[in-house]
Amino acid sequence: TIVGRGFEPTPELSCRFGLSGTVRALYLTSSLVACTAPARGVGTVRVSVSLNGVDYSGTSGVLEIFAQKTAWALEPSVGPKSGGFSVLIRIAGADSASDVTHCVFGATSVVAEAVGSQSVKCTAPQVQSSGAVSVSLSTGSGIVTLAGTVSFEYLEGVSIVGATPSRGPLTGGTRVAVVGSNFRVEGLECRFGVLAAQGGDVRFVSTTMIECVTPAALSPGTVAMEVSVDGGITFTSEEHSYLYETGALVESVRPSRGFMGEEGQTVTVVGQHFEPTQELRCRFGLSWTVRALLVSSSLVACNAPAGESGSMLVSVSLNGVDYSPSTARYVSSAPSSALALVPSLGPKSGGTTVRLTGLTGIEIEAVRECVFDGQSVSASVSDGEVM
Repeated sequence: TIVGRGFEPTPELSCRFGLSGTVRALYLTSSLVACTAPARGVGTVRVSVSLNGVDYSGTSGVLEIFAQKTAWALEPSVGPKSGGFSVLIRIAGADSASDVTHCVFGATSVVAEAVGSQSVKCTAPQVQSSGAVSVSLSTGSGIVTLAGTVSFEYLEGVSIVGATPSRGPLTGGTRVAVVGSNFRVEGLECRFGVLAAQGGDVRFVSTTMIECVTPAALSPGTVAMEVSVDGGITFTSEEHSYLYETGALVESVRPSRGFMGEEGQTVTVVGQHFEPTQELRCRFGLSWTVRALLVSSSLVACNAPAGESGSMLVSVSLNGVDYSPSTARYVSSAPSSALALVPSLGPKSGGTTVRLTGLTGIEIEAVRECVFDGQSVSASVSDGEVM
């Protein structure tokens, strides 16, 4: 734009750059015309205006032409509209970035800091709405627009409402469902303290839900859990926490046997690191789960399944998702029946040897005790009979 006096909207209105570079001019007002500068080398050139295409003004303005700076990378190229984070702009096509004083995001200018000879760093300004904005550089003598279609995309702010489960073992591998807003497919990353979950360990479900697999931790404790949608450049900061814990360990089950079809058979699970969580559960086999009652840090009580039969591994979960490794088994079988009890009576002083024959539904070799009206006595097995 050339500022002056006496401009007229003539057909021959033109600008001249130096002695030969003439271009048509656009009349704006009697004091303003606009011209497109022709391609020229680096340096200064005088600009004059003609109303008839032949005679040019006796006075002229000076245009300074710089070497073009082309930004070939913005790191990052996306970020939240709240701003406040650093953006690195790598510059090609210039000997030095030292003359760059400002970065311009859309219409907002911020101070630039040189990083090496061909990069500058700027703090992204806050904007009111999300979307892409153009990026340009400003020098002490003017604005040099970056070549091409370099732009920065502002994103809506990401927030976390909650996560389930909120605790898990040190070994990691827990799938945590995170509920929030403004999640996106690109740039997803979860952070548990200083440990990152990225790539295949983060799954986009919807704009309001993602799934993160926890990394392994070295020590138990509560850490901050946050989410990024720009590849880990910025994270949410809403003070949501995740608890890393040692994890339950199952050692044995008492009793280890029960009868199929009988409701309310309570077993006691013996182990370590049990906690009074709302999600404390026992699992029998691979799928049957039931709420557990905490007795102590080494004991929990659970009701065995009445409709299942066979030998089942018993494990415990503190978060309702991850179950402890276990070798303890519970065996459920059909109720046993003694077809013969010989003898079926004896003196009240006791001491009578009794044989039970024809037992079904139990493993005979596993019998260790007989119970007479609530009093247990040792048992032995001989030729398929319990003595």
